[in-house]
Amino acid sequence: MPNVINVLAKWAAWGILLGLLFVTVVPAGARPIVVRGHYAEHILAFGALGVAFAIAYRQQTMALLIGLTCFCFAIEITQLFLPTRHARWQDLVVDVLAVCAGILLTRALQRTLKLRPG
Repeated sequence: MPNVINVLAKWAAWGILLGLLFVTVVPAGARPIVVRGHYAEHILAFGALGVAFAIAYRQQTMALLIGLTCFCFAIEITQLFLPTRHARWQDLVVDVLAVCAGILLTRALQRTLKLRPG
């Protein structure tokens, strides 16, 4: 039986991913501003995505790095086809670095605390 933290982490991870997808496709004027600073917002959102997925899927580090990097590419490409949005390679770089940092920092903390996979 899965533990409660693992189940909650999976819900959080997929919720964050769907939330990011949603704010990517809504018109730019309707997108909420959570943090001051464009890149700070990206770092916070994609870092949280990486942390949540790393907690939820502890045995899947490489798959997470590849899969969430592909997600970052996909949402930037999606913005090419939306009239009120724009794709920027700088956003892609920040998003990929933040999501990978979230995953790898979570893994490092789990190893330091010697948490067992679950």
